[in-house]
Amino acid sequence: MSEIRSSTPKIRIETAGGVATVLIDNAPRRNAFDYSMWIALPDVMRQLDAEEGVRVAVLRAAPSLPFCSGADIPSFDPSCDGGRRSRL
Repeated sequence: MSEIRSSTPKIRIETAGGVATVLIDNAPRRNAFDYSMWIALPDVMRQLDAEEGVRVAVLRAAPSLPFCSGADIPSFDPSCDGGRRSRL
């Protein structure tokens, strides 16, 4: 089985016995998906799909973290900061 890589350390992949576990790990933001994760996840899934030894993929949070608190919107577009900059 070839090594599956993510372009961000916030998404880690572990494989064992035909099972790929995709861990989301963005603890400072309670696992909110930021832009780098949004870009990396489809690529990781394409790599897993092409890997003959992988029979199933499980998406889960890193241990002791919530699954996902949503999207980290300011990482997608810094102008989407909830008006914080305009109040400064």
